[in-house]
Amino acid sequence: HWPQNAWLDGLAYWPGIQMDECAFPLLLADALHRAGHLADAVLRSFMPMIERAASYVVRNGPVTGEDRWEEDAGYSPFTLAVEIAALLAGADMFETCGKAEPANYLRETADVWNDQIERWTYVTGTPLGEEVGVEGYYVRIAPPDT
Repeated sequence: HWPQNAWLDGLAYWPGIQMDECAFPLLLADALHRAGHLADAVLRSFMPMIERAASYVVRNGPVTGEDRWEEDAGYSPFTLAVEIAALLAGADMFETCGKAEPANYLRETADVWNDQIERWTYVTGTPLGEEVGVEGYYVRIAPPDT
């Protein structure tokens, strides 16, 4: 994974892991490819990075060590959205490069995580919900044991 921030020599400054930051390079590569700024032949040269990033997200997600505010660990709707989108983007890039099996695995993982978003992050019957008159809402972050 890429460090959250680093010194000029490349050494990590903070040890925190933010899974959205780990997934963003996949979204960047996909956006460049879709916009025509990363031709298929050039995309192939980036596949080692794409493979490592996708593998890291699958192995370490969907729970994040830190949310995007660098405060809490757990299931974050924002982080989940980035991770799921990145896995799907990665799958498209794998497929473009003729790697159907890992592409299917990334799509299946994204589907499984997507199916769990409400279980992980949606709450009902809370004092806040009652106060504002809603049955339920998505929390900013849910504990990792949810």
